Amino acid sequence: MTGFIASLFDHGLMIVCFGWIAYRQYQREKDPAAVTKPWLVAISFVLIVYHAGAFLYDCSTGFPAASPPINAGIRMQTSDEIGALFKREAKPATDETIITLDKGPRITIPRGYKFITPKDGAVQLVALGRIGERIVVSFLGEESDLDKIELSAREYAKKNNRNWSLGAGHPEILFGCNAKTIDFNATSPDLIGYVTLVTNGKYAFELMVASPTNLQRAKQAEFFKAVHSFNASF
Repeated sequence: MTGFIASLFDHGLMIVCFGWIAYRQYQREKDPAAVTKPWLVAISFVLIVYHAGAFLYDCSTGFPAASPPINAGIRMQTSDEIGALFKREAKPATDETIITLDKGPRITIPRGYKFITPKDGAVQLVALGRIGERIVVSFLGEESDLDKIELSAREYAKKNNRNWSLGAGHPEILFGCNAKTIDFNATSPDLIGYVTLVTNGKYAFELMVASPTNLQRAKQAEFFKAVHSFNASF
C-alpha cells in the first residue's frame, strides 16, 4: 500500500514540475529579449503525458491484491493480522532453531531472529531479523507441477506487486523435493533476496528470504543456509 501511494505522489509531482517548466518557458517566449529554449516545451509535454497516463493507470488498478491466486482456497492473512500476532507471540531464536511448521515442513531459523508460526491461513512462518531481514514461508495448496507454480508466482507479481522484479529461476533439489529459487528485488520497501518454490509431489510451498539491499552481501551465506534447511519431504 505504501508503494502504491508513493507511486501516485511521484507521478503527480512530476506532472506539476514539468507543467511549471513548460508554462515558464511559454511565458519567456513572449519576451523578445529573453533567451528561449523551445525544445523544453516539447520534452515537458511528452513527460507530462507519460506521467499522467501512469497516474491514471495506478488509480484504475488500485491497491495491490493480498492473496496469491494459487492458493485461492486458502485464506491469506492480512498484514495487520500478522503484525498484531507478531507483537503478541513472537519468540526469539537464541540459537539456530529448527521449526516444524503447521503443514509439515521444517526450516532452521538463524540466531537473533524473532518468529511466529501462524496456524490459520497460508502464511506458516514469519521471522524477522534485527536490521530488516525477513524469512517468510507460505503454504500454496496441493500442487505438484513446479512450472505451474512458478508461472502463477510470476503472473501474480506482475499483476499485483508492481514494485517487484523477478529474475531467473534456478532449479534445485531440497531434501528430495523439486524446487526453484528465483532472484527478486523490490523498491518499496527496498529489499533484495530470493523466492524459493518447493513441491513434494503433493503440496507446494513458497519460501522468501530478503534483506535491505545494502545488506545483500552480508546476508548471502545466512540466507543460503536457511533456504537449504527447508525440508518439505514429509
